[in-house]
Amino acid sequence: MHLEGSTVEISMLSPRQDLITTVTGIYLGENYDSVSFEVDINPEASDNFLFFLCPSHKVKEYTKDRWDIENFGKLREIPGFPNRHYTILSDTPDFAKSLVSDPVILKALWASLGLSEKGEGSALARPLIQAIEITDLPKVKPTR
Repeated sequence: MHLEGSTVEISMLSPRQDLITTVTGIYLGENYDSVSFEVDINPEASDNFLFFLCPSHKVKEYTKDRWDIENFGKLREIPGFPNRHYTILSDTPDFAKSLVSDPVILKALWASLGLSEKGEGSALARPLIQAIEITDLPKVKPTR
């Protein structure tokens, strides 16, 4: 198995019992729950790689403090992928293409935008997927 362990973090749960805050949050667009998954990959099980996906308008925000994405991530545009809404940065074009070309994953990415697989419909104000990161590189640049 290539996985060593995993962590799930649930944060920013909206207080639904408070009607005023809930209604105000809906109006202001601030009622969002957040769930993060972290899975540790066995470094001896595969080659080093980096895959990062986020909403296109948040690329600079996510990458400004990440040396690995800044140094190794290259922009990947893949046909059929919602390139206008999401940005993919990866050091391995084959992995990025095979991952997001999977029909189930592609359908989930379009749905996370509130759109059909053809990009039709009304897009959500905030995509449901805020980031997908798959890497075996440390988030902080090694000092040596």
